[in-house]
Amino acid sequence: MAADAAILSTRLAQRPGLVATGVFDALSAVLAERAGFEALFLSGSALALTQLARPDVGLLTLTELADSVARISQRVQVPLLVDADHGFGNAINVSRAVQVLERAGASGIQLEDRVEAALPADLGRRPVVGTEIMLGKLRAALDARRSPTTIISARTDAFYSAGLDDALERAERFIETGADMVFVEGCVSDQDRRRVVAQLSARAPVLFNTSILPPEQLPPCAELAALGYAVILFPAVAVAAAGAAMQESLAGLQAWTKGAGFAPAAFDAGASIGSGPFMKKFTG
Repeated sequence: MAADAAILSTRLAQRPGLVATGVFDALSAVLAERAGFEALFLSGSALALTQLARPDVGLLTLTELADSVARISQRVQVPLLVDADHGFGNAINVSRAVQVLERAGASGIQLEDRVEAALPADLGRRPVVGTEIMLGKLRAALDARRSPTTIISARTDAFYSAGLDDALERAERFIETGADMVFVEGCVSDQDRRRVVAQLSARAPVLFNTSILPPEQLPPCAELAALGYAVILFPAVAVAAAGAAMQESLAGLQAWTKGAGFAPAAFDAGASIGSGPFMKKFTG
């Protein structure tokens, strides 16, 4: 059952420090909800990796994304923030994307100013579209949503190509246009993180993406919340763990079939996947 979009908007208004974890399908979403997370994030990168085994360079279609949103929202009741990348085209495409994703069960939709269909070589450079183009998409998204409680989050990657000053200027324009939440990607230093919050958080909730830092450099969630970040996002933990577990289990199974080593721990569960134990363990 899809969560009421008002749950997310209400939670953002209450206090900073909402921890959201990335998911990539219905099973990962169910497990995240059971673990106690109050919000989920359908990551475009995780979806591209699990559905296409490719990097996030704009290959996924709106239909594929909406199908994933619908499957997830049917199985969980916590809010789902959806990564809609660049909105699948121009402002008209953004309007349709918001309507489709909202209907599928999204509680929030994130749009970014990175250029469409970036080449793999551009993933580090992260070229962005002009500010006015992004503002046009943002206006289209705000006009298209059926419920005013559906969160429209605006992300800028301008930090990578133009620096923090330009990124903050863009974020301020996003807020002026009506964005419900903003996300300045790329701030790895404590000084930059503090500046982002100081300049923006009084006007709109601000999201922080933890995946830009190695674990040993990541501040505690309580510290980020005290700083003023409304949402603390862990987009890749689930997909990375799933990939590592599958790789280890499959390598172990292959070795076992050739008479070497022990069968992987998941072997017994896999043998009964169609009947009781496995299904009860993971889906209840």
